[in-house]
Amino acid sequence: METAYQAILERIMHEQFEPGMPLREDHLAAELGISTTPIREAFRRLEHEGWLQSRPFRGVFLRKFTRQDICELYY
Repeated sequence: METAYQAILERIMHEQFEPGMPLREDHLAAELGISTTPIREAFRRLEHEGWLQSRPFRGVFLRKFTRQDICELYY
């Protein structure tokens, strides 16, 4: 799971995903050459940390940060 987590977080940090962009377990698993289970676990961790949002029946998306979100991060 740590490899998947680090790979996804690195892509987020290097702005390889657009805010609001849906992230697909199967696509990321294929790109990283791993199964979907570590991707799913990494998604949960990143969602808990606030990077991703899970929407029932729609999938997982890169969170869009508002100005208020950014201000709260600095306080």
